[in-house]
Amino acid sequence: MSDTAIVVEDLEKRFGDVVALGGISFEVPSATVLGLLGPNGAGKTMGSLAGEWTCDASNATWIIDRLEKRGLAERRPSPGDRRVKMVVLTPLGAKTRAAVMAEMFKPPSALLELDRQDLEALRDAARKLAAMVKPPEDSAASG
Repeated sequence: MSDTAIVVEDLEKRFGDVVALGGISFEVPSATVLGLLGPNGAGKTMGSLAGEWTCDASNATWIIDRLEKRGLAERRPSPGDRRVKMVVLTPLGAKTRAAVMAEMFKPPSALLELDRQDLEALRDAARKLAAMVKPPEDSAASG
């Protein structure tokens, strides 16, 4: 899926005359957004999505508006509180998410071309690297 859910171009944030951010541009693929909604149909609240995306509610609304226009998601009242909106995947959204997830877990063709000996060497090297990487310290435990 090559579509984007979010496009930011030339973002700038100023504090008076001081430019804190300048010329920042990026895209967030729809697949990223669809992946957060999950396949089980339970959906997520707009507030929880905004929290996961670390954005305010108006930004989450804008993102979901785009997915709704493309038929990938819809808002429904929460069964427990009709004031709360749940965002769920439509059948098309679930199908698109499944296709994206299947593609994400497909090994690269170059990896498939390696013979068993090369794959085992790659595995062993990856294990050595993993053993060399120090896990991040838990700030609560060191505190």
